[in-house]
Amino acid sequence: MTQKHLTGKIGEDIATSFLRSQGYEILDRNFRFGHKEIDLIVEKDEWLVFVEVKMRRTLDFGYGEESVTGEKRKHLLSAAAEYLKNRGHNTSREWRFDIVAIELGKKGAVKNIEHMQDVFF
Repeated sequence: MTQKHLTGKIGEDIATSFLRSQGYEILDRNFRFGHKEIDLIVEKDEWLVFVEVKMRRTLDFGYGEESVTGEKRKHLLSAAAEYLKNRGHNTSREWRFDIVAIELGKKGAVKNIEHMQDVFF
Protein backbone atom coordinates (compact mmCIF):
# COMPACT_ATOMS: atom_id res chain seq x y z
CA MET A 1 0.00 0.00 0.00
CA THR A 2 1.43 3.39 -0.98
CA GLN A 3 1.78 6.24 1.52
CA LYS A 4 -1.03 8.08 -0.28
CA HIS A 5 -3.36 5.08 0.05
CA LEU A 6 -2.41 4.56 3.68
CA THR A 7 -3.08 8.24 4.44
CA GLY A 8 -6.43 7.97 2.63
CA LYS A 9 -7.43 4.89 4.62
CA ILE A 10 -6.51 6.57 7.91
CA GLY A 11 -8.56 9.62 6.91
CA GLU A 12 -11.54 7.46 5.98
CA ASP A 13 -11.29 5.59 9.30
CA ILE A 14 -11.29 8.90 11.19
CA ALA A 15 -14.21 10.23 9.12
CA THR A 16 -16.16 6.99 9.62
CA SER A 17 -15.80 7.20 13.41
CA PHE A 18 -16.70 10.90 13.38
CA LEU A 19 -19.81 10.40 11.22
CA ARG A 20 -20.98 7.47 13.35
CA SER A 21 -20.65 9.68 16.43
CA GLN A 22 -22.92 12.19 14.67
CA GLY A 23 -25.61 9.56 14.09
CA TYR A 24 -24.79 8.55 10.50
CA GLU A 25 -25.05 4.94 9.37
CA ILE A 26 -22.20 3.82 7.12
CA LEU A 27 -23.58 2.05 4.05
CA ASP A 28 -20.50 1.68 1.89
CA ARG A 29 -16.80 2.57 1.72
CA ASN A 30 -14.66 3.09 -1.35
CA PHE A 31 -17.41 2.55 -3.91
CA ARG A 32 -15.72 2.36 -7.31
CA PHE A 33 -17.07 2.96 -10.78
CA GLY A 34 -14.23 2.63 -13.26
CA HIS A 35 -11.45 4.89 -12.00
CA LYS A 36 -13.94 7.02 -10.04
CA GLU A 37 -14.42 6.50 -6.32
CA ILE A 38 -16.67 7.71 -3.54
CA ASP A 39 -14.95 7.46 -0.16
CA LEU A 40 -18.00 6.97 2.03
CA ILE A 41 -21.72 6.55 1.45
CA VAL A 42 -23.74 7.20 4.57
CA GLU A 43 -27.32 7.73 5.66
CA LYS A 44 -29.05 9.90 8.23
CA ASP A 45 -32.57 11.31 8.56
CA GLU A 46 -33.69 9.89 5.20
CA TRP A 47 -30.69 11.51 3.44
CA LEU A 48 -28.33 9.45 1.36
CA VAL A 49 -24.96 11.20 1.57
CA PHE A 50 -21.93 10.78 -0.68
CA VAL A 51 -18.86 11.82 1.30
CA GLU A 52 -15.47 12.89 0.01
CA VAL A 53 -12.81 12.65 2.73
CA LYS A 54 -9.80 14.96 2.58
CA MET A 55 -7.01 14.71 5.11
CA ARG A 56 -4.00 16.96 5.43
CA ARG A 57 -0.89 16.52 7.52
CA THR A 58 0.17 20.08 6.62
CA LEU A 59 -1.57 23.00 4.97
CA ASP A 60 1.34 23.57 2.56
CA PHE A 61 -0.99 22.76 -0.35
CA GLY A 62 -4.11 24.38 1.11
CA TYR A 63 -7.14 23.01 2.90
CA GLY A 64 -8.38 19.57 1.90
CA GLU A 65 -11.73 20.81 0.63
CA GLU A 66 -9.95 23.12 -1.80
CA SER A 67 -8.73 20.07 -3.71
CA VAL A 68 -12.27 19.05 -4.68
CA THR A 69 -12.10 20.63 -8.13
CA GLY A 70 -14.71 20.79 -10.86
CA GLU A 71 -13.23 17.67 -12.45
CA LYS A 72 -13.39 15.78 -9.15
CA ARG A 73 -17.01 16.88 -8.73
CA LYS A 74 -17.87 15.46 -12.16
CA HIS A 75 -16.28 12.15 -11.18
CA LEU A 76 -18.21 12.07 -7.91
CA LEU A 77 -21.51 12.82 -9.65
CA SER A 78 -20.89 10.08 -12.21
CA ALA A 79 -20.02 7.54 -9.51
CA ALA A 80 -23.04 8.59 -7.41
CA ALA A 81 -25.38 8.13 -10.38
CA GLU A 82 -23.94 4.65 -10.92
CA TYR A 83 -24.33 3.83 -7.23
CA LEU A 84 -27.98 4.92 -7.26
CA LYS A 85 -28.63 2.88 -10.39
CA ASN A 86 -26.84 -0.30 -9.30
CA ARG A 87 -27.87 -0.36 -5.65
CA GLY A 88 -31.56 0.03 -6.40
CA HIS A 89 -31.95 3.30 -4.54
CA ASN A 90 -34.90 5.42 -5.44
CA THR A 91 -33.46 8.39 -7.34
CA SER A 92 -36.24 10.61 -6.01
CA ARG A 93 -34.78 10.11 -2.54
CA GLU A 94 -33.01 13.10 -1.00
CA TRP A 95 -29.25 12.87 -1.53
CA ARG A 96 -26.30 15.21 -1.31
CA PHE A 97 -22.52 15.51 -1.37
CA ASP A 98 -20.58 16.29 1.80
CA ILE A 99 -16.89 16.78 2.49
CA VAL A 100 -15.18 15.73 5.70
CA ALA A 101 -11.90 17.64 5.96
CA ILE A 102 -9.42 16.40 8.55
CA GLU A 103 -6.34 18.27 9.68
CA LEU A 104 -3.72 16.35 11.59
CA GLY A 105 -1.48 17.94 14.15
CA LYS A 106 1.76 16.81 15.67
CA LYS A 107 2.39 13.09 15.93
CA GLY A 108 -0.68 12.37 13.79
CA ALA A 109 -3.24 13.52 16.33
CA VAL A 110 -6.46 14.92 14.89
CA LYS A 111 -6.26 18.68 15.15
CA ASN A 112 -9.54 19.54 13.43
CA ILE A 113 -12.46 17.87 11.66
CA GLU A 114 -14.86 19.89 9.58
CA HIS A 115 -18.02 18.36 8.12
CA MET A 116 -19.32 20.46 5.24
CA GLN A 117 -22.82 19.45 4.14
CA ASP A 118 -24.45 19.78 0.73
CA VAL A 119 -21.30 21.26 -0.79
CA PHE A 120 -22.10 21.07 -4.48
CA PHE A 121 -24.64 20.20 -7.19
